[in-house]
Amino acid sequence: MVKEKNKFDSSLNWPIAIFVILVSCVFIFPPEYLLAKQISKYAIHWMFICLALGIIFMFLNLEKLLYTAFICCGILASFLLYSYNSSINHAPNKNDESITVEFINPSLSTVVYDSTLSLLKRRNTDIIILEEITPEWNKLLDTLKEIYPYSVIINRVDPYGKAVFSKFKLESIDTFTLFNNPIILVNTNLKNNKKMFITVVNSLPAITMTDFKKLNNLLNQLSKVLLNLNSSQILAANLNIVPWAKEMREFKLNAKLNSSRRDNNDGSFKNNLWNIFNIPKNEIFYSEDLECSDFDEITDSNLNPIGLFARYQFKKQSNNKEN
Repeated sequence: MVKEKNKFDSSLNWPIAIFVILVSCVFIFPPEYLLAKQISKYAIHWMFICLALGIIFMFLNLEKLLYTAFICCGILASFLLYSYNSSINHAPNKNDESITVEFINPSLSTVVYDSTLSLLKRRNTDIIILEEITPEWNKLLDTLKEIYPYSVIINRVDPYGKAVFSKFKLESIDTFTLFNNPIILVNTNLKNNKKMFITVVNSLPAITMTDFKKLNNLLNQLSKVLLNLNSSQILAANLNIVPWAKEMREFKLNAKLNSSRRDNNDGSFKNNLWNIFNIPKNEIFYSEDLECSDFDEITDSNLNPIGLFARYQFKKQSNNKEN
């Protein structure tokens, strides 16, 4: 009887191993089907499932399945890590050369207006970028205009409204549309006459395959625009797709941009177990001649995430070239 049971267990090894490998491949090499797009947000969950399966197979003495589950878990972990900034630590901060940026969605705040305004003023940030700006935020915009001498605002009744407030002079301001999506592109004059382009884009969640194709076309066109700038740049984006999505990975590669986040929980103030399943959809990207020296998640007084804070500076190599 024991031998028959072992034979039965052995017959299930290959089907289970193939299933684990195939599901893992769907997350790493997603096919162009809506279901694959929709389940991609569960890549972190599947990674931990593979880890748990490996532990279970270890206790059951199923060696082949153990190796299969652990290898898939490791590959998924590397894949997810590659989707963020692969640096172990942020660059050392050089205060005299750094520029600070906030990227905030005020509509996510769960506190009253005055508290939201205090939150925006607290860090004395060089550049504040707002998304989902609607007419109900006119009072906030007017107050920020009194603090920041330079600004550009797209005020709309839909979620595509956005704004940039800067302490640095805006040398040029361009607002254009890609696939009915308004985008802000400004050129700032920083310290020591250094220039930096700042782009702001956001998008509604993709629901159908048509939405995903539209988003992919948007990112392809945007990457060409950013490459033609041939200058230092920062991109504040909330595209409502996971960082490891195929569209996002190809966009970063084509536009030659780096993510500021080092992992899905980077900068979070909430210390609980479920944070390991965070799925961030907003990000601040930066060009290869810059480096990120600080990154935090911004929360309101109720610890509800409403945006990001980051500090950037020029790399030494870039400075040497200029000198």
